[in-house]
Amino acid sequence: MKNFRIRQGLILFFSLLLISYSLVPATDFKVIHPCDGALILQEPGWALNMTAIDTGSGLVIIDTFASPKVAAKAKLKIKEFFKKPVTHVINTHYHWDHTFGNQVFADAEIIGHTLCAEDMKTEYPDLKGQLAPYDRSLKQMNPTTDQYRWLKQMRADVQSDMRLTPPTVLIGDKKNMRIGSLTFKFYHVPGLHTRSNLTIYIPELGLIFTRSSFHHNSLPRLEPGVDMYKLLGSLEDVLSHGKAMKYIIPGHGDPDPDPDLWVPLRYLKNLNQAVKEAIQKGKTQADAEKIFDAGGFDIDENFRDNHRRNLSFLWDALISADKQFDLPVLPDRCHDIHRMPRKAYWREAMGRYFQEHLKLETGK
Repeated sequence: MKNFRIRQGLILFFSLLLISYSLVPATDFKVIHPCDGALILQEPGWALNMTAIDTGSGLVIIDTFASPKVAAKAKLKIKEFFKKPVTHVINTHYHWDHTFGNQVFADAEIIGHTLCAEDMKTEYPDLKGQLAPYDRSLKQMNPTTDQYRWLKQMRADVQSDMRLTPPTVLIGDKKNMRIGSLTFKFYHVPGLHTRSNLTIYIPELGLIFTRSSFHHNSLPRLEPGVDMYKLLGSLEDVLSHGKAMKYIIPGHGDPDPDPDLWVPLRYLKNLNQAVKEAIQKGKTQADAEKIFDAGGFDIDENFRDNHRRNLSFLWDALISADKQFDLPVLPDRCHDIHRMPRKAYWREAMGRYFQEHLKLETGK
């Protein structure tokens, strides 16, 4: 009887241990060193990146993963490596998989765009709202995959301990901030994924945090709500420093080395010019595509559909700036549509675009 009870106790103990282990997110981060003073921890589930930057006086963390537990483990690993405190956190945009670890860094200054804080509070006001993006994603995934199991772990973590922690140091359209020995240049470029997106450039390190599609081997991808005035302005300003770019660091996936931002900038400017010329001459969207000069970018079959989508976006946006455009959106992005800028915001943003880039003769 005694041995039976011991066996029962052992079975119960190991069962509970197995259950608790299954709810603890994996900690086998991929470690990437893009340059001296920078460390990227990449979570294996969705290849999410958390980047630590040593400013001399402390650490700046860019994005905080999808759950407090994983963020806490990453924080320990980062502190072990640098042996310095975290003084600042930057959220590149409001999405849960980049901000739900913020509470772990509540003693630091948390920086984000004004719309990042606003959208976090609106989109994730309570536990139900915080769990909703996990549930949406899980429904679309194969339950036998590692990514599915990873997301289930993140969901359990958030359900057990989640305190929404939006940024409190809020950035407007453009800002330079000196932190320690480094300059952080912030560019608000709505529509690069969400309306709250910040592109971040650190000239001293040659690092730029933005979408990976702005590498010279990839086609820039325009999305609903993008402000072309801000997009072109941010690229031009980064390039005006004349410093070599070492890496683009995206929110997901490995850094892109030695990016040539002149290639995407030429593509976007030439696309603008083609649409401008076609509109001014009363031609069609198909004519704009014929006029377009790729500027050295090879638009092969891998990029043709995205290019036509870009052209269609720009055409619709500029031909009628006073109405919300209607574009095909990939299924996994549908839930972001209601977060796009409202009509007044869109009209104001595109009005600047007309004034600064197209110089259209509207007769008004």
